[in-house]
Amino acid sequence: MKTIGIINLRLTPINSDLTLFNCESSITGVIHTTSIGSTTVILNGDYVLGKFGCPHAAIDELTDIHIRLHEAEKESGTYAEYKKNMVGTVFH
Repeated sequence: MKTIGIINLRLTPINSDLTLFNCESSITGVIHTTSIGSTTVILNGDYVLGKFGCPHAAIDELTDIHIRLHEAEKESGTYAEYKKNMVGTVFH
């Protein structure tokens, strides 16, 4: 069974090779596309998500990751909530 979701993905072109992306403010980074069409995605400025054969494959992977992150946060809470709870248990 397929699930269909609506995601707000903002793409901001910097030049012909670089595009900034913001996926619902939870995943941000840069998409670098070479003249031969290969595409690299860098998350939050320091993590290489991967290299893809085309920009469309990169966008598909970004949206899939966002959906998985959103589902995990619904089930388990956010990392910020986890840190807040851990600080409360350590210092009490």
